[in-house]
Amino acid sequence: MTKKISLLFILTVTFCFSGYSWAYDAVVLMSAGIKPYNEALGGFGSACGCNVQTLTANEMERSEITDEILRLRPDVVVAVGMDALEQVRAIKDLPVVYVMVPGSMSNREESNISGVSMNISPAKYFDAMTKLFPAAKRVGLIYDPGSLDTYVKDAIRSAAARGIRLVVKKAGTPDVVPHLMDSLKDKIDIFWMLPEADLLNSAALDYMLLFSFENKIPIF
Repeated sequence: MTKKISLLFILTVTFCFSGYSWAYDAVVLMSAGIKPYNEALGGFGSACGCNVQTLTANEMERSEITDEILRLRPDVVVAVGMDALEQVRAIKDLPVVYVMVPGSMSNREESNISGVSMNISPAKYFDAMTKLFPAAKRVGLIYDPGSLDTYVKDAIRSAAARGIRLVVKKAGTPDVVPHLMDSLKDKIDIFWMLPEADLLNSAALDYMLLFSFENKIPIF
């Protein structure tokens, strides 16, 4: 997986941004210092043959991120994760390459931004769920209708075709997530956590994990 991501990075930078001068210097902004992001960073660093400066978004003030990237004057900015991508959208004079970003977050077009999205169909998710948990017939989901409404409608159809009932709760802000999680108690067999930047702050994520532990409900 890491080798594939690395190759896609190199191809994207080389062909999509041919109008820029490639000087083998990159700033990588990671959303957080977690294992999947670190693996993506390692794959990029080992394959690009360039000098890499790494920044972590959740360890910096948001107002400082863009200024720090511009101060470092890289030839390319690599955004790892959806929060990192949102932080660098304001940069217009440098090529930006993203990875590990859901399709719903990456489909806004800017001329200097390209990358590799995690645009996985609901059908593939449900096929994997039923393989891991064949007895599960009720799947809970909390989502922001402003960003994922079309995707969730497709998910409802895909679930029904597999004999799964998708128990859906709509949330506009992270502060309502704990209440909505509690409303799913005894109503679901699995909780499906979509990668939503606007809903998954640290408090909401912590509550989801606590709910999973206390109610013995796996998070997919």
